[in-house]
Amino acid sequence: MATMGALPMKRHLILLGGLLLLAAGCVHSRSREAVSAVNAWQSLPPVIAVLTGPEALLLTNVDGLAADLTLTLTVDPAHPRRVEGELRVSRGRLYFESRPDDRKVADRFSLIWDTAKNSGWVMSEALQGVAPISGTNPSTVLMGIPEVAGRLAGYPVGQTQATLAGSNGQTVACRVWPAPEWHQLALKIEPLAGAEPVTLELSRLRLEVPAETLFLPPDDFAKYAGATALLDELISRQRAVFNDRDEYHGTPGELDQPGAQSHFQNNPAYQH
Repeated sequence: MATMGALPMKRHLILLGGLLLLAAGCVHSRSREAVSAVNAWQSLPPVIAVLTGPEALLLTNVDGLAADLTLTLTVDPAHPRRVEGELRVSRGRLYFESRPDDRKVADRFSLIWDTAKNSGWVMSEALQGVAPISGTNPSTVLMGIPEVAGRLAGYPVGQTQATLAGSNGQTVACRVWPAPEWHQLALKIEPLAGAEPVTLELSRLRLEVPAETLFLPPDDFAKYAGATALLDELISRQRAVFNDRDEYHGTPGELDQPGAQSHFQNNPAYQH
């Protein structure tokens, strides 16, 4: 993204080898790809980039919002990926918590973002870790007059194009579907020129004022210097449980279990 120069490493993660399953009754080995397909480290970079970029301002029209958020990642157009989770919005701040398809708590990650301060935190359940993140939000949002475009998430929406101009002079263009009933909240944002290749779509909207503690980083998580360090540790731990033949040799369930002192499980503000 033009405005996300602080996060250049996001697109350099390497996809890993193919699935190996031994015959029934034998010990199973799992390839790097089989495990990484559901790991947070692959999904985190583009999610961080889009939720801390200009698009974040299009999600803050409603104060005290709770909604399901689906992100479709098309960094590799031939193999789009979906990340689903819950979004909470309060006073220009976003809290997003992923919801892995297989419900494995260890693969869950969360993100806190303050659009006014241009800063926030990313958290990994698998690492029991938290890292600061920063970005550059736009100084102006230019949006055309929406044309009637049907319904999304059960609400009438319009469709228009938005141009988000950053303080550094760079711009990001998106196609937006605003909902009049929700103060023109963007129920869908589709990237155009200059934007991250991530489409965002909201559903199951409701008015709920989140607890203030939801927007504070967990004080019992390990602290990492930044998102790069946290991602490097996630990748390193995954590689550590494979041998030279790409066979999984860790304890069964080792990659799927949360830490013993899970902030997500123990803090009521993080429970759903």
